[in-house]
Amino acid sequence: MDGRGERIVETTTIGGVTLTEIRSSTVLLYPVAEVVVVGARRPTRPDPAPEPVPVPAPAPEPVAEPEPVAEPESESEPVAEPESEPAEPEPAASSAYEAVWDQLAECESGGDWSINTGNGYYGGLQFAAETWSGLGGAGLPHENSKDEQIRLATILRDQSGGYGAWPSCAAQLGLPT
Repeated sequence: MDGRGERIVETTTIGGVTLTEIRSSTVLLYPVAEVVVVGARRPTRPDPAPEPVPVPAPAPEPVAEPEPVAEPESESEPVAEPESEPAEPEPAASSAYEAVWDQLAECESGGDWSINTGNGYYGGLQFAAETWSGLGGAGLPHENSKDEQIRLATILRDQSGGYGAWPSCAAQLGLPT
């Protein structure tokens, strides 16, 4: 599903040159990752996480039986103990969100978050050095973690209202530009 955003821009024309500046950008609906197969190469699946080894619980210590205690007679209704609600499972908050960036990185760099091909673009999402530093990134993109690359890519996506910074791969993946 495509995402939706809202941008407020200011357009100024000086001497025949039109400048457009984004004043604010808000994401109204984040895109939802969809499985898209493009090309002849088969998608690779990550190795499954190893099953956790169960740890046996310690044996309980014997407890002495308490002596019976006479309860006073009462005509009031017994109070029912409240039933506890089962705990809600934690949602996989970033898995779908991160999957979009993983697919984009697979298209841009073969999924190599530390790539430096020498072509002026760096990291899994192939940032230009100027774009990276303009977003507040330290060093070069390929020298930073995947999470940092995704964090700054998210800022860039939100500022531009879509995945237009990655036009070819965004089109292949059906992402909004």
